Amino acid sequence: MEQICINSPRKRIYHNILETIGGTPLVELHRVTEHPTIKKGTRILVKLEYFNPMSSVKDRVGFNIVYQAIKNGRLKPGMEIIEATSGNTGIALCQAGVVFGYRVNIVMPSTMSLERQMIMKAFGAELILTEGKKGMARAIEEVNKKLKENPGKYFVANQFW
Repeated sequence: MEQICINSPRKRIYHNILETIGGTPLVELHRVTEHPTIKKGTRILVKLEYFNPMSSVKDRVGFNIVYQAIKNGRLKPGMEIIEATSGNTGIALCQAGVVFGYRVNIVMPSTMSLERQMIMKAFGAELILTEGKKGMARAIEEVNKKLKENPGKYFVANQFW
């Protein structure tokens, strides 16, 4: 039997949830490589992104969008984050926004899952639901309307532009 070493490089206490993003483990799949259709000596590795705080690779995206916007002066104190989204990127923006102290406004079709809506609300986001059958196009229109009505109030991540 192969020796198994339990070795967690993660710290025990973090300053905030954003510090837990990344550093997700790679795990080698041994049995899969024994399949006859896979060339001998092939290594298959899987990255366990569900180790991120919101169980998504989008945690990295949301953090970097907000962090870089602050660093580059596009997201200033007092501004709010607004984004049209269908889910995981919006959740990640809510997570990063709350830690950095920004109000987050999420515009999404009403047909998006209740679970996603609840997660974003739990982060304190304002949800603006648009007509579901008009899809993301209608949500994007609503973001553009808000940007025109309130110049300088919002930072928009522009994931769809």
